[in-house]
Amino acid sequence: NQKSTDGDREDGNDSHVRQFNKDLMSSLQSARDLQDMRIKNKERRHLRLQPGSLYLTKSSTLPRISLQAAVGDRAPSACSPKQLYIYGVSKECINVNSKNAEYFQFDIQDHFGKEDLCAGKGFQLADGGWLIPSNDGKAGKEEFYRALCDTPGVDPKLISSIWVANHYRWIVWKLAAMEFAFPKEFANRCLNPERVLLQLKYRYDVEIDNSRRSALKKILERDDTAAKTLVLCISDIISPSTKVSETSGGKTSGEDANKVDTIELTDGWYAVRAQLDPPLMALVKSGKLTVGQKIITQGAELVGSPDACAPLEAPDSLRLKISANSTRPARWHSRLGFFRDPRPFPLPLSSLFSDGGNVGCVDIIVQRVYPLQWVEKTVSGLYIFRSEREEEKEALRFAEAQQKKLEALFTKVHTEGLSRDVTTVWKLRVTSYKKKEKSALLSIWRPSSDLSSLLTEGKRYRIYHLAVSKSKSKFERPSIQLTATKRTQYQQLPVSSETLLQVYQPRESLHFSRLSDPAFQPPCSEVDVVGVVVSVVKPIGLAPLVYLSDECLNLLVVKFGIDLNEDIKPRVLIAASNLQCQPESTSGVPTLFACHFSIFSASPKEAYFQEKVNNLKHAIENIDTFYKEAEKKLIHVLEGDSPKWSTPN
Repeated sequence: NQKSTDGDREDGNDSHVRQFNKDLMSSLQSARDLQDMRIKNKERRHLRLQPGSLYLTKSSTLPRISLQAAVGDRAPSACSPKQLYIYGVSKECINVNSKNAEYFQFDIQDHFGKEDLCAGKGFQLADGGWLIPSNDGKAGKEEFYRALCDTPGVDPKLISSIWVANHYRWIVWKLAAMEFAFPKEFANRCLNPERVLLQLKYRYDVEIDNSRRSALKKILERDDTAAKTLVLCISDIISPSTKVSETSGGKTSGEDANKVDTIELTDGWYAVRAQLDPPLMALVKSGKLTVGQKIITQGAELVGSPDACAPLEAPDSLRLKISANSTRPARWHSRLGFFRDPRPFPLPLSSLFSDGGNVGCVDIIVQRVYPLQWVEKTVSGLYIFRSEREEEKEALRFAEAQQKKLEALFTKVHTEGLSRDVTTVWKLRVTSYKKKEKSALLSIWRPSSDLSSLLTEGKRYRIYHLAVSKSKSKFERPSIQLTATKRTQYQQLPVSSETLLQVYQPRESLHFSRLSDPAFQPPCSEVDVVGVVVSVVKPIGLAPLVYLSDECLNLLVVKFGIDLNEDIKPRVLIAASNLQCQPESTSGVPTLFACHFSIFSASPKEAYFQEKVNNLKHAIENIDTFYKEAEKKLIHVLEGDSPKWSTPN
């Protein structure tokens, strides 16, 4: 009897629970029907703008505390799930990531209590929107879409469930990230239904009512350029090999596994896939670029589709191409979207990659400036290197030699042309000719003396192939004008093509700041000096020597492998740069070597050289006395009777 009584009691409890659940579902369905009626009623009438409380707060002029200041300038923490749970972060929040955030569902009983849920009327949240959970007491993107459409001031015709699902994903991920990044300040305070609906209403106010678009939305709709400096967040890492394994039962080919990985980037409002170069791909594979990390990039480019499109309707082929040389990690508190400073950010040379794409700005220090160098490729294939002064001399010598060749060729053309004029151009036919007619002919034509000697008195001549030019009202026989038809006359010359090539072959000469020829060996070290020229020695068959002295009569010799500069004269203050050091010196004086890179000037333009020259001038009171002492010391040094260096007071 006792067993039958207990069984009857359990059946009664189950029946009571089933009846309660049935009544609850009926109440929730009634609440949804009322919500549908309110939404349809809004679609039939004109709605006035009604900004939400979050939009009014952010657009006000009252000072607000930044997130960085709210957490005491601390960086995001990396706590374990157990530590996060101890701080008060829920297990559901800990498991949220960028992929599953769109499908996250709130357990309404955890946020509003069982009694309010059992009432079956739903929950009116901030800004007046009603959130009605599903029959199992959960609320996800579908329930928040209906709640947003039911919020005062929201026009349901202007938004779609896809639009709400996209923003719901980024809002949930952001709020969850704030909790487990700073659990001490935000545990169990960010990810809740009321804050999610506030954020949705704020995005409606910004994008729909005020027509303000995020950075990626402007770029994808082709109303702004992707080359500007952007701060984006890595929301996902997508591997082509992973896609193949999911769709083909885990079978991947080696070719697919070697393809470049793709990452998804977001500005907090929309997302776009990015195309990576090899250095960025290596950083992703090594774990240095991870999901949730912010990056700053510049000079990006949209590839894959030339047409403008909405972010939620972008084709799969559309990519944002970024390069490693224009991308760096951004600070955690950097605002997503267009960076406040549109200029390219400077980068050190040591951080650049050879295959990392374009560089927007490089931070460098110029340590040494070399003169322009010229290289000439001869007809035989040899390369001749010259300084700027040597190039000027060579160009002048080449022009003079070519002028002489041209003059010789002009003489040859004139001689051959005159002979051809008499023998071929003028063809004469002897017939009877009257003296009167000949006089009339000579009155309008004056032949040359060579041609006149061929004309015989009393004969008739027929002249054809005669080229004449009109001058005032008379006709004169023109002479061969080489200057007017040089090219034509040269082609008619009976000379070989080798001769013409030798005369008219132009010099292939180009200049560059520093020689890049593989055979060129740069100097191991260079020095700059300022001193007074004590002596200039030009031994026959040897390199010229120039002895310099400073204000303390310290001597220095410079050997020249090139021509001496006109400024190098005794008693002249000289500034020399890019001199090469010699490892040994047998002259008793430290030796430097002047090469094509070396620059000598008595009046340098560089500021640091001008300062040294002025200091040297002030240190030398009398140049004549100083020069005599320096010359005397030079003689003693070369004879080995005097110390080489002294220290200034």
